[in-house]
Amino acid sequence: MQTFSENSARLQGRLERVPTPIGVDVYLDSAHTPESVALTLGAVRELAGSRRVVSIIGCDHRSDREQRPAIARAAMNASDLCILTSGDPGHDHPASIVMDMLRGVPHAAPERLKTIIDRPTAIASAIREALPDRKSVV
Repeated sequence: MQTFSENSARLQGRLERVPTPIGVDVYLDSAHTPESVALTLGAVRELAGSRRVVSIIGCDHRSDREQRPAIARAAMNASDLCILTSGDPGHDHPASIVMDMLRGVPHAAPERLKTIIDRPTAIASAIREALPDRKSVV
């Protein structure tokens, strides 16, 4: 029996699989609330099975500052490794966005959390962390 997701058309930017030449499963999603982050990473956790889930979470200048800690907490709860980064900072300082997010994970174990303010560097780090037997969510 096929699931709904197998029968439905994929929406660009919503749990979109991005092919890589190095054997790492990368999924792109534009989740921007704590609830959507939790749902997205829950789906990836199911896809990953016993493999490790590495997530990159960034908030942009349009996100509610009060939501940023909850978004980071949702990502940490569903990831083996979570990399916090800045999205589109707009008029906000990128480091302040990450600092807002860090309020949601004050006691995170250092081996489960990284902060990399520069988004391209964060993405490169996640790919390095995601060995071929792992999933990475960007």
